[in-house]
Amino acid sequence: MALSPQPLVALSAQHALSDYVSALAWSPVGYTLAIASGSGEVSLLHNSLVVPLEPASGLSIDTIGFSSDGQWLAAAGQSGNVTLWQMDKESPQPLDSLECGSAWVDRLQWHPQKNWLAFN
Repeated sequence: MALSPQPLVALSAQHALSDYVSALAWSPVGYTLAIASGSGEVSLLHNSLVVPLEPASGLSIDTIGFSSDGQWLAAAGQSGNVTLWQMDKESPQPLDSLECGSAWVDRLQWHPQKNWLAFN
């Protein structure tokens, strides 16, 4: 068996953030990756295109996730707020920000069949 000099994976897209990557989530629908940073940025990589959703705020986003039907994206972190976007086919729209007081939100999870969101 001959060894192949070809790489195992190929880089198809890249995006620079102003700080380290703090959370990642793949959409269950299509080819969309949500990326969050330690400075609070939230961006989507969709079919190799970058779609910025939230600029850097200085407060980290520590958890991010898509609903099971791919229609919603939630992100939360150091600010204590959970931000929701509706994933429209043209462009994602911010829908709401749930205020959780001064508590740092470091976990969120969508229900596997319903659009219910749990977080702490």
